[in-house]
Amino acid sequence: MVTQDNDSVCPKRLEEVTVLVDTREQYPVRFPQNIRIPDPGSGYKGRLIKVFTERKKLDAGDYCLKGYEGCCVIERKASPMELYKNLFDRKDKARQGRALTKMVNAVEFPYLMVETSPQNILGSQLPGDIDPEVLVGKVMGMVARYGLRLLWLPWRGSASGRTSMGLVLVHLMVGHVLNKYYNEKPELI
Repeated sequence: MVTQDNDSVCPKRLEEVTVLVDTREQYPVRFPQNIRIPDPGSGYKGRLIKVFTERKKLDAGDYCLKGYEGCCVIERKASPMELYKNLFDRKDKARQGRALTKMVNAVEFPYLMVETSPQNILGSQLPGDIDPEVLVGKVMGMVARYGLRLLWLPWRGSASGRTSMGLVLVHLMVGHVLNKYYNEKPELI
């Protein structure tokens, strides 16, 4: 189990977060300036948390929350072609394996986010006469082998789509932090 160095320095209540974005991300997800989370004390209005972003070379993954790097990290795959390269190119496959091993050994909740749908992958034309179903199988094998949590988040490439994706990702990371460090359990319907 991964421990967090700052357990004793957490403020009483989470009021702001900084999303760390890996410097190697060429076209990063856009994060909102704030999010509203459920809060029993404020009824249906919820509680506002300010969101800041900072570019930094990350040791593992592409996105995490500053100060909680060992809690939840998201590795992003932007397209079927990126998955193809990561899983079929000999050098890239080895590099990707080392990176995922490092991530799952350092992070309690490692995520793989794929910016497409399984249907889109299955409808793709891949180099070398690779059957798209084989690529889907390799993605599922990667999830199983490394113990990753998988998110399929297709978007259309618009700025609003990238911001919606950022909203989902920051809620996910904040949810893990609140649950683990602040003992705020997510509300169930």
